Amino acid sequence: MPKSLRFNSELFSSYKNHTTLKGLVGISPGGHQVWLASHLGVISQLYTGHISDREIVMRSGFLNISFARGDSVMADKGFTVQDLLPLGVSLNIPPFAGSKGQMTPGEVVQTQQIASVRIHVERAIN
Repeated sequence: MPKSLRFNSELFSSYKNHTTLKGLVGISPGGHQVWLASHLGVISQLYTGHISDREIVMRSGFLNISFARGDSVMADKGFTVQDLLPLGVSLNIPPFAGSKGQMTPGEVVQTQQIASVRIHVERAIN
């Protein structure tokens, strides 16, 4: 916990409800760590907790990756970056019930498929 109130407010994440740093991690569908052509690491620079996920995507250099038409980027729900991705690259986020109350059977299957791949991301982060 920083002693500086200003720095503490910059590190505070309302999503996590405590001070934190955030970064972007790149993982291939097979679980291999991937990253930007200009970097040797597998995670982006760390940013203060109050920064939005969208801003991290824009600052990190992730959008400089050479994507191919038909590629899909998997992200958490709430990542509002579809409009930043190159033409022909889709954003794959889990569906959520929201105000409709219950997911359709197709949305349930899609959520399970995404979860089975996301386990690789969690393992890499750990």
